[in-house]
Amino acid sequence: MKKKSKIFAAAISIVWLANVVFALFIAASQDKPKDYSLNEKQKILIFAAHQDDCVIEGGGLAAQDIKLGGELEIVYLTQPTGKDIARIRKKEAYTAWGLLNSNKIKLTFLDYYSDEEWTEEKKASARNSIISTIERISPNLVIIPLKEGGHHEHDLLNTLVLEAVAHFPNIRVLQAAEYNPYYIMWNTPVKTLWLLARLDPLMPYNEPNYGLIPKNQLRLWMTPDELGMKIKMLAAFKSQAGVISERQFGYPDLFENTFSLPAGGLHIMKKYLSPWTLLTLFLTFIMLWSWGLVVGFKYKRSIKYLILGVAIYVGFVIIIKGPLFIIKELLLPICFTLGMISAQYFIFHNRTSKKVAVKA
Repeated sequence: MKKKSKIFAAAISIVWLANVVFALFIAASQDKPKDYSLNEKQKILIFAAHQDDCVIEGGGLAAQDIKLGGELEIVYLTQPTGKDIARIRKKEAYTAWGLLNSNKIKLTFLDYYSDEEWTEEKKASARNSIISTIERISPNLVIIPLKEGGHHEHDLLNTLVLEAVAHFPNIRVLQAAEYNPYYIMWNTPVKTLWLLARLDPLMPYNEPNYGLIPKNQLRLWMTPDELGMKIKMLAAFKSQAGVISERQFGYPDLFENTFSLPAGGLHIMKKYLSPWTLLTLFLTFIMLWSWGLVVGFKYKRSIKYLILGVAIYVGFVIIIKGPLFIIKELLLPICFTLGMISAQYFIFHNRTSKKVAVKA
């Protein structure tokens, strides 16, 4: 059994490595996002579903516009239902934009509450508010969240603003990628590979948003100072610490001209995964399980010590990472540990069978 487990682990590792190398080859051959920057001042209107979204969407672009002498208004679709958290989030929004030190920035909060039912009547009311806001401001440029199949209020806001902007053909619209729940190996292979890293609690996730289709993307060109300012603005949302991570959102603004979601994604664990991505995850889990099996055969320890070791490991991870997303991030080490426990079971079962045979 020991020899078979080693052969299996080696074989599955070779297949996994070949799959990853091919994915990296696909990533290297893809079109890269085009650089984008402001050359003259604009009157910019940013629509955000929630208070922190505005900086993720267009914090860098807004900072550049203010430098050029432009004007900026941020409109928030919703506010939290609790009065205390709503007050905190509003204060954080003012603090974030106050860092730009400009009197040409205005914040508007619409009277809709987050995570409440969006009836057709409520949608119509929001759409009319958006139209009125556009008429009042007369912006040159409107920034909205990209429709990504993620948070329903992000996607709803995208739809409402696009319907409203249809009445104003001279306004340019940029859709901002905030996060992308679609892990499609062919479209965004690097994101799929980083998903594997994100599943490991001891490996940091240091990658920007990828959007949906790279060839449709514009990436804002930002100086180090401008990027540093965006990161400071993100840090102002202290109530969202752990959710708004500099390692994911502390990158230049990314815009994408995509108006329909990719087809073929399977909704699993609140993520959309393509068949190729699912295969990659499956190979990863099986590979780790098989190497856990090899280790379990090599180091013959009792199951109770393995369980104690896992408990200590989980406690360590919770301390350094916090409870947020902890179950998802433990999938990889759990898979490895299951391999070790499986080996212990085979050893125990084999010993028991031998004892029974001797007694017989």
